[in-house]
Amino acid sequence: MVRKYRVSGFTLHFQVSPRTGLLENIVLVLEVEGDPNKVLKMQNIPLEIAIELEKFATTESQLNIENNDFRMSIFDVLMEIPNVEKMLRQSVKEIVINKLHRDRNVYSAEVHLVDTYSGKPAVVEMIPSHALLLSVMGNIPVYVSEDLLTDRSQEPTGPEDYFNMFIDDEILDPDEMGFFDDWDDEDDDLENL
Repeated sequence: MVRKYRVSGFTLHFQVSPRTGLLENIVLVLEVEGDPNKVLKMQNIPLEIAIELEKFATTESQLNIENNDFRMSIFDVLMEIPNVEKMLRQSVKEIVINKLHRDRNVYSAEVHLVDTYSGKPAVVEMIPSHALLLSVMGNIPVYVSEDLLTDRSQEPTGPEDYFNMFIDDEILDPDEMGFFDDWDDEDDDLENL
């Protein structure tokens, strides 16, 4: 039986390209109780989920997006429904992030449900970042399987370190890599459009 650790907090890291200034990746780092050096790092978190999770993150916001949208998100609407937190707590007993699907390079979480009418248990597989948001909305415990955790001492310390985890230090020249070998300048003259 694999040991599981309860999630005690999380941080979000927004990786912005130094060349373009565009958001390239969102990394969610889960911290666990019992061993402060163990973490789970998940890549490519959907922006909508990250925006909502950041409201509850354990560190100061890194996201400098001015939200001028007067409309509510689905998450805002759900939290406005009376007793939604209580209903979630009654229906969802725990969430366990327990699988890495190596063929797809994605994690999944088991959400342990109880039918509030029949009392029958059920388990569904869910995207972990979505499951974490569900746990925040309903104050539901989240656990991570020990075999998915990594050592925090290997964790990058700043945004540049996160970016460099994915990009080699040298700048790659697309011409040297052969990206434009089949490109015909005469066929694609943009001035003639």
